[in-house]
Amino acid sequence: EKKTEAREAGLFRTEISPSDFAEELLKERQLYQLQVCEYLLKTNEIQGKKGVDLIGHLVEYYHAQSRFFMDGLKVMDQFGSYVKDLSSRLSTIKKSHDQERKQLLELRKMLGRTDEEGLLDSSMTATHSSNLPGYQLHPISGRKEEGTQKSGFLLKKSDGKMRRVWQKRRCQIQDGFLCISHSDGTKPPSRINLLTSQIKVHPEDKKCFDLVA
Repeated sequence: EKKTEAREAGLFRTEISPSDFAEELLKERQLYQLQVCEYLLKTNEIQGKKGVDLIGHLVEYYHAQSRFFMDGLKVMDQFGSYVKDLSSRLSTIKKSHDQERKQLLELRKMLGRTDEEGLLDSSMTATHSSNLPGYQLHPISGRKEEGTQKSGFLLKKSDGKMRRVWQKRRCQIQDGFLCISHSDGTKPPSRINLLTSQIKVHPEDKKCFDLVA
């Protein structure tokens, strides 16, 4: 107020008194302190906000992980009874398979022993029978005066699926085998073991027969 009145009155002082200097300095100091205080408040607010946000994110992460593992434990609890039941079933199945394998091994052993005994008996019987006069293991049936070999021509029906025709083939019976020649003379004849074959007479034509090898 005094300065204002002095200016209005046209009074000016070129020198500053110590009291005026101290007053001006106090104002500047207060303004500086106010600005520093506002700066510190802003810094504190930013740091606090960052810290709170970080902690909040950590808390959210913890809860998310907790829910994930809790859900996993629930699933494991749900499958626990099923796994126990499955384990017991697997044990039962394994025991059944082991028992079945044991029975099969015993059966194989028994059959092998029986087969060996049967082969031995057959060998002994064949040896004993072969020592008998006039005996053969596979006697040749038929008329002796006709001989054991025959050769000639037979009509053989072709194997075609669309059209089957009768074809003339040269045949020979010797040593228990029937040899049928092919139309192509370069091919070796087909040999059929008569001892392991069966002849069926055709019901409509007695001159025809089917040879089942």
